[in-house]
Amino acid sequence: MKTIFYIAALSLVLCMPASILLLPAHSAFAKNGDDDISGGDGGGGGSCDFSALKNSLNQTESSGRGCDFSGKGDAGKYGMAIGKYQFIKDTWNRMIVGCPNASQCPHGSAIYENPACCATQECAMDNLLASNLSHIKNNKNCQAIMGKTITSPKRGSCTVTLSGILAAYHLGGTDACDGPARGEYGDSDGHTTEADYICRHGGLPVPEDCDRVPPPPGDGDTDWEPPIGTWDQIKVRRDQGDLIIIGPPNPLLDWWIPALQLMAEQFTISMAAQVESIGMLLDAKHQLETQRLMQQKMAEAHKDYQPSDQMCTFGTFVRDLTATERTAEITKLAIVHDIMQRDAGSGENIGWTEITDKKSRISHFRRRFCDLSNNGNGLDYACDASGPATMRNADINYTQMLDGPMTLAINPDDGVTSEHEEILFALVDNLFAHKVTERINLRNMEMDKYKYHYMNMRSIIAMRGIARNSIANIIAMKTQTPIATDGSSSPYMKSLLVELGLGEPEAQLYFTSNPSYYAQMEMLTKKIYQNVNFYTALYDKPSNVKRMRAAMSAIKLMQDRDIHNALLRREMLLSIMLELRLRERADTVYNATERALTDGAR
Repeated sequence: MKTIFYIAALSLVLCMPASILLLPAHSAFAKNGDDDISGGDGGGGGSCDFSALKNSLNQTESSGRGCDFSGKGDAGKYGMAIGKYQFIKDTWNRMIVGCPNASQCPHGSAIYENPACCATQECAMDNLLASNLSHIKNNKNCQAIMGKTITSPKRGSCTVTLSGILAAYHLGGTDACDGPARGEYGDSDGHTTEADYICRHGGLPVPEDCDRVPPPPGDGDTDWEPPIGTWDQIKVRRDQGDLIIIGPPNPLLDWWIPALQLMAEQFTISMAAQVESIGMLLDAKHQLETQRLMQQKMAEAHKDYQPSDQMCTFGTFVRDLTATERTAEITKLAIVHDIMQRDAGSGENIGWTEITDKKSRISHFRRRFCDLSNNGNGLDYACDASGPATMRNADINYTQMLDGPMTLAINPDDGVTSEHEEILFALVDNLFAHKVTERINLRNMEMDKYKYHYMNMRSIIAMRGIARNSIANIIAMKTQTPIATDGSSSPYMKSLLVELGLGEPEAQLYFTSNPSYYAQMEMLTKKIYQNVNFYTALYDKPSNVKRMRAAMSAIKLMQDRDIHNALLRREMLLSIMLELRLRERADTVYNATERALTDGAR
């Protein structure tokens, strides 16, 4: 297991980019400028170049005396091998342009264990100092403090020289003169300020200021201090590119852990990118599913809510049903009321007395219903002439006048007596109460036996009323719709009859322009199902078939209600028949009881 772990760890380290494994050797207090950098040989050659300043900076930053064979500075100062000069990556990449071994000395290898990069470091440092020197010439703050006396926290007072400003540029960048020009110490890396660098490295010979005396060999710097600041501050500086190492070297802590952290961060970024891709796929999936669902719902709505001709047929046929039913109820009440008045001898009708009833009916027969061919052509003395052709014997022809027609031309609410109404009332007079009840004289009503007799007559009238109710209901159901409007269903019903094979004239006779409740229910409950088109229309969308089934159920419910009412009338008729049979038995019992009481009284 240990071998596997070491192999995996080694593979991980070898696979890390150089920028991760080789941390930049920029010290905690080295801040190179990035502006106005140009190439140059730094005045190399001759007795006046950047050698003294570079040696001074090398001692301050790396505590080394030279690149030597290993290309590194003294390891004792930071606890690890560091480069001779401190460069951040960006500055290094720009300054090594044109230098020897530039392609073989990327930023990290110039700092760690690469002797071939010593010349590259020297060239890069010369280029940087030459670039900074060119910038200083055009910096008004630097020119303003040149030769002036400034004060630094560690060095006290000193005179500003060109080498000091170049050193400050190496520490603070192109704004190194701004703070001292305002009488301040300038920027700080945590323990060293720009003013300290001006005083520490001042007075050295550099190009354009060669009159300075270089320090004697071996004059080391003893003012180095470890980086200061809180751990969070140090981490921020490390994240910005500074290499800060505290304590003895710890490869696992200083190299492996940062590399693994960067690897974990890269894995996290990659995983987040993959999750984002998965999220995009999920979004696309849900979007497409939503679009498909919307399209399905649109297709279902188009399918489910497309009108059906058969449903329109049902809707058209029932449009007059309510008004017709209401008219039938009025007709029924009118007929029952008229028959009851005739039987009870009340109101203005022919049954005022028994004699007036008979004479009125005979007179009506002779004028309207007489047919001289009846009675073996023996009605010459009863009638002067036959009645109208449409009226002859109509008062006794139940089948022709009442049972056969689908619609009767009756409207009791218009104040006009039609021919059909005249026939029907005459027919009813012949069928019910042919002999009206006897009218008792007013003076006889003072006697108790006549009062008892009158109550018996009222009982007979009541029982006749039950029979009258049945005939009145039949007539009422066949009463025509009172008013023919543009919205009448009659034309459509006639068209259905024509489709069933009837001719146009025959359909007109069968079905008037104002169909009755009976006729409309005949079409809705019977005729419509005799049409083959009804069954072909069932090859329709399932929703329309369900709607047709609901309409058929509603019509069946109305038919069941009519059947229920008919059964109630039949039940009442049967109960009256039973009552009449019981009255015969009751009369016998009542008479026997009366005789027994009379004999007992004697």
